[in-house]
Amino acid sequence: MRVIVAGPETGEINDVAVTTFLEGLYSTYKDKLCIIFYGKGYISEIVEEWVHKTWPGPSAKNCFNLEWVIGHWCGDDEEGVGVSIVKEAKPDLAFLFGYDKYKIQRALRYAEVPTFFVEKL
Repeated sequence: MRVIVAGPETGEINDVAVTTFLEGLYSTYKDKLCIIFYGKGYISEIVEEWVHKTWPGPSAKNCFNLEWVIGHWCGDDEEGVGVSIVKEAKPDLAFLFGYDKYKIQRALRYAEVPTFFVEKL
């Protein structure tokens, strides 16, 4: 199960919310779970810390850090970055926490990836 976890670059979301989703996914899929994240920003820091605690040692097989994909995108179109992320990551499921500057939700909708939005009310 390939799951993308994305959100804002600043601390707007409680880390307990993010880790609760990750723990729930892990309890169901164990080592068949692949976590995909942006590689920088607040949500990515939470995800990366969780990945290293869950899979100590070389955890590359259980995660996909999209920092290179984002950093080498040739263009200023943030929606184009979202499309590239979805094409490269091929997620089966997505959890979006709060605002996402790459507007990945449109690319996920177009690719018919089930997407869950988590927002603080």
